[in-house]
Amino acid sequence: MKVEFISHSGVTVETEDNYLIFDYYRGKLPIKEKDTSVFITHFHQDHFNPEIYKMTENSPNVDYIISKDVEKKKKHKKAHVMGPNESIRVNDLKISAFDSTDEGLSFLVEVDGKNVFHSGDLNLWIWEEDTEAEREEMTKKFNKIISEIKGNMVDLAFFLVDSRLEDMALEGIKIFINEIQPKFLIPIHYWDDFNSMEKLVNKLEEEMPKMNTKILKPKKVNEIIEI
Repeated sequence: MKVEFISHSGVTVETEDNYLIFDYYRGKLPIKEKDTSVFITHFHQDHFNPEIYKMTENSPNVDYIISKDVEKKKKHKKAHVMGPNESIRVNDLKISAFDSTDEGLSFLVEVDGKNVFHSGDLNLWIWEEDTEAEREEMTKKFNKIISEIKGNMVDLAFFLVDSRLEDMALEGIKIFINEIQPKFLIPIHYWDDFNSMEKLVNKLEEEMPKMNTKILKPKKVNEIIEI
């Protein structure tokens, strides 16, 4: 697989026969001459830019896989609309949608014999000002979704590393890695602040020295990573 980190949570995955685009909202986006699937996890402006429809309209055999909340904001005639715990086939892709602890969905995509997971805004969102009840509710919901994903082999995962959560910034990704054990993981959702992301991931690797997941850290926008 060839991965390109576009910006923030926007990434592309290219295989021999397919080109996947996840959560584009800004930056330079290459268009490929192969079957293209555009995934939009939810409507937040840092995950969804309606211009993606225009940018990809001339792509060969393009499909859009979107969450129900995106459909309410901006429909597209070629969109496959999904809700949590639904599975569909689009061309030769098998797509499973899981819930999120924020808006929309997270996606697991089987493409050319590999499983790719994009978390969208699925994370353990615990903020310093949250009450104990809010923390418990968030933890319960996050663990429930992770348990639903568990059991699926994941070759490549895109998961959040958000420094705004301060002391809790790594708690979600720790659980995700322990339970799902993806072969490779690329951090997303840090507004291209590569220094803060790298510091957090370095800390994560120190705290989880025996994890089986290899974390790949982009150093710039539009960086290509071969897996």
